Amino acid sequence: LERDRFLLVPYGVDLGSIDDYAAAHDRDALRRHDGFGRDDFVLVVIGMIEPRKSQAAIVLAFAEIAGRFPHAKLVLVGDGPSSYSHAIRQVIERLGLGDRVELVVITSEIYFWYMVADAVVSASDLESMPRSLIEAMAFGRVVLSADVFGVPELISDGETGLLMASRDFPALVAGLERLLLLPPSDRAAIGRAAAAWVREHH
Repeated sequence: LERDRFLLVPYGVDLGSIDDYAAAHDRDALRRHDGFGRDDFVLVVIGMIEPRKSQAAIVLAFAEIAGRFPHAKLVLVGDGPSSYSHAIRQVIERLGLGDRVELVVITSEIYFWYMVADAVVSASDLESMPRSLIEAMAFGRVVLSADVFGVPELISDGETGLLMASRDFPALVAGLERLLLLPPSDRAAIGRAAAAWVREHH
């Protein structure tokens, strides 16, 4: 391939609507509205609940670290009737995580969840360059993602987000632990860098 014959045009997100939403809403009030406490660390997974998005693996990995991080909560946004969703609900029940893991139906009010989140997690097997991750970064949230396809073009590990190996359960567990152990100052710095990257490139 002659690389000089190709032009890469990163697609963008609506930064104006993101900024307007953030300016018009109080994050603490939104979190209280959904029942989250001030000390809760809210991990949000955004996307249709389906096997390629690996939500089941995220729930199992969360179960591995939940005892060490009692304030961590996990929210899966994008639920719809399916055998996969039903199986995830059964796993949550059997692991006794009903008060720590929430499934939310598909919603158009997705900005609410970026505002509520402390971090956004993606363990998808197959992604190009997910809009949900770009939007999360625009909101200044730390993203933990599998290093699939175009994601490493978006996230520089430790600078604009966190990367982990894909289809690797120990890496997923370690990634969640790494995320939850980040000092607040580091998390804020990564969030600012992520937002700046998106504003420059997307």
